Amino acid sequence: MNEKQAGVAVPRTAVVEEMGSYFVFVQNSPISFEKRSVVLGATDGNLVKIDKGVHEGERVVTKGAVILKLSQGAAALDPHAGHVH
Repeated sequence: MNEKQAGVAVPRTAVVEEMGSYFVFVQNSPISFEKRSVVLGATDGNLVKIDKGVHEGERVVTKGAVILKLSQGAAALDPHAGHVH
């Protein structure tokens, strides 16, 4: 990626793909994360430019984004589905 390009760049590991759309997790507080849709720009293979969706100065999860994605799916499951008490 050209260093002269302005904007926000994040490690490729921060970007999560879901059904053809791309997301990152932005940290709102020490225990609160927001899944945010992003538009990707140029990449050098390690870093990817975010053209839309994240602003300079926001904290983006760069390691463990896939784990956050999986935990969101687990939270949506009904813990009682599939068995009877």
